[in-house]
Amino acid sequence: MSPVSGAVTLTASVSPTIGLTGVQFKLDDYVLEARVTVAPYQITWSAASAANGSHRITAEAQYGDGSVVVSAPLALTVANPETFNRLLYVDATGGNDANDGLSVTSAWRTLAQANASVQPGDTVYLKGTFSSQSIQPAVSGTAAKPIRFTSSSGQTAVIDVGDSNGTTVWLPGAYVIVDGLTITNGTYFSVYLDGGNHNVIRNSTLNATAIYVTGSDNLIERNTMTDFGSEVANTGDSLVLVNGASRNRILYNTVRNAGHALIGIGHQGAAAAADNVVAHNVLSNPWANVLALLGQTRRTVVEYNQLSDGASNGVNYPRAGINLASPGNVIRYNTMLNNAGPGIMVYSQNVGGLLQEAIGNQVYHNVLYGNGQEGLLIQEEDGLAVQNNLIANNIFFRNGGFPFGGNVYTIRIDQYNNPTAWPVGSLNGNVIENNIVLRQPGSAGEGSVIRVRNTSQGGNLDYTLGAFQATYAGARNNLEQDPLFVSESGDNFHLQAGSPAIDAGVVVAADRLSIGVAPDIGAYEYSLTVLDSDTTPPTVGITAPTARATVAGTMTVAASAIDNVGVVGLQFKLDGANLAAANTTPPYSVSWDTTTAANGAHTLTAIAHDAAGNAATSTAVIVTVSNNTSPPVISGGGGGDRGGGGRGGGCFIATAAFGSPAPGQFLVLAYYRVSPPLARVIAANEALRAVTRGALRPVVWGAQLALVRPALGLTLGAGGLTVGLLVPVLLLRSRRSRARTAASAMSASAHR
Repeated sequence: MSPVSGAVTLTASVSPTIGLTGVQFKLDDYVLEARVTVAPYQITWSAASAANGSHRITAEAQYGDGSVVVSAPLALTVANPETFNRLLYVDATGGNDANDGLSVTSAWRTLAQANASVQPGDTVYLKGTFSSQSIQPAVSGTAAKPIRFTSSSGQTAVIDVGDSNGTTVWLPGAYVIVDGLTITNGTYFSVYLDGGNHNVIRNSTLNATAIYVTGSDNLIERNTMTDFGSEVANTGDSLVLVNGASRNRILYNTVRNAGHALIGIGHQGAAAAADNVVAHNVLSNPWANVLALLGQTRRTVVEYNQLSDGASNGVNYPRAGINLASPGNVIRYNTMLNNAGPGIMVYSQNVGGLLQEAIGNQVYHNVLYGNGQEGLLIQEEDGLAVQNNLIANNIFFRNGGFPFGGNVYTIRIDQYNNPTAWPVGSLNGNVIENNIVLRQPGSAGEGSVIRVRNTSQGGNLDYTLGAFQATYAGARNNLEQDPLFVSESGDNFHLQAGSPAIDAGVVVAADRLSIGVAPDIGAYEYSLTVLDSDTTPPTVGITAPTARATVAGTMTVAASAIDNVGVVGLQFKLDGANLAAANTTPPYSVSWDTTTAANGAHTLTAIAHDAAGNAATSTAVIVTVSNNTSPPVISGGGGGDRGGGGRGGGCFIATAAFGSPAPGQFLVLAYYRVSPPLARVIAANEALRAVTRGALRPVVWGAQLALVRPALGLTLGAGGLTVGLLVPVLLLRSRRSRARTAASAMSASAHR
């Protein structure tokens, strides 16, 4: 099929069937636009806002009994031009708002001028640092012609602090793309999608900056977000979706260090935040919470993420990898590791009148490893319910557990602060099945599950895993065996041959390919070879140094990377050239001697590869090298050179030697052995002082040359379309849905 661009009309033809409630379109497996409930089943997709490359469209016919019929996928290639209208330029230092903004040499100076002047389809190139300014276009783009703000070639534009409200990007409108910028030093509303829809924040670095979303159908992808809020004050969320924010996609981001939470959804407002997606992200928060799905969150899909380090610094109380206190969400294919609190907390609570209940969620095919407390915490408070949740096919292994009465429990069900507790034998509709539950190798048979109840409820109950399953019908087919991960030390949670998790799962969703007779337990399906169908690239981000940091001397460059199958290598690059050898196992880091680079701006990236040959490049991190290149200071003035105390003689010899090759270093070692007596002899004799100065002059010159030599590097630069496709359908059935037959067709029409 020919490449598409602009606005694309998607139409699904569905045979009339009793019980049909609507058709949901999906882009790359995630919700695209609101569900269409009446014929014609048609939407407009802004391919113009999508990243160039391959994409996949499907349509789902949804029925009142929960069954779903899915069309065969329609593969499309997006090829958007540089602009759909004009190229505009803004130069923070060399521009002039009296110019026309139509060329590099006639650039505007301020974002205000660009905001007032843009039209749908314009691409605006930014150069330099824009202090106390913000992107706030006066008009919206369109599905066919979005407005794009991006950096001029060869540098990354910076928006610092924002306007008087602290807002750096304010998007109450639609179809605006912010791509490849650095945004720093903002507030909760630094990037404010203020009811805005169909906007994109892509490939950007946000430092001490938050994104606040109250709109729908927005895309936040491939960004690096760091250091927002205060760890000590326990305040600040890096990314917030509230007040009805729905169908937003949070994809392939690296987010770390937030004073309260990295991502918080559904904790404000009366309207539901529904059908959002959080996928393929690296989320690490040693400061506090990692991910919270609260109160008004509905039908959020959380998958293929790494969620780690919650409150591991110890400044705040221990936090879980995921806080789940809302209904109808799906959490799957994630790794939750090294959080100070539980792996996942599933709970109910009344917080200031916001009633939060975990009801009807599905938590399956995850790995919860190395967390400081329970692998699974279920907690009811305030007379609210935790009910009808499915916990299946997960691996709970090597978690710290809940210590009580001489045992350490991997699963805690806590109703101590609830007016009532479930009867013995009831899990209140919750199902815990086909998981691996093992605190440590060799701990099978010990107490694994505790029900925490107050004295009025009858006190605590504790169980071995076997006794728990014998007592509660909702607990079944769980195992107490080492899952045999490929490499625990390398955080590689794929399964080895012979793992008890292989073929030990239960069918939950039809979208996961099972290699054997049943699904495997855990986040990864075992295979002797990587499936040819793996086309998902890794997610990678630089974790140190931070963007715009000033660096000197020798420092560590670090990155994080995850993949749906597994990362096999990560190559750091400095200004496009390899920086040290590739890393093949985590933690991914190299040592960088910055003295080998010229002072000034340099660009660090990391490229991660998986076994299927997919590769992804991190968002670039630009740092400033600032090493002292001044020649060595020779302390020879005053009495030192004129018969005084010889002040500084030892200092200048040591400086010269360590700025020189190895023979000079040996000189230092010898010098420090004989220095005190020799210095006294030289200091007392003017003739010897003169001879010493002459003898050491070549060494000093060598040091000066070594310290001021330049770094050498090599830089290589480098109409209307209508498509129709009649497709058969695949019937995908949930565990509780009945079979249907139907036929579906989908067509695409792309217009420029």
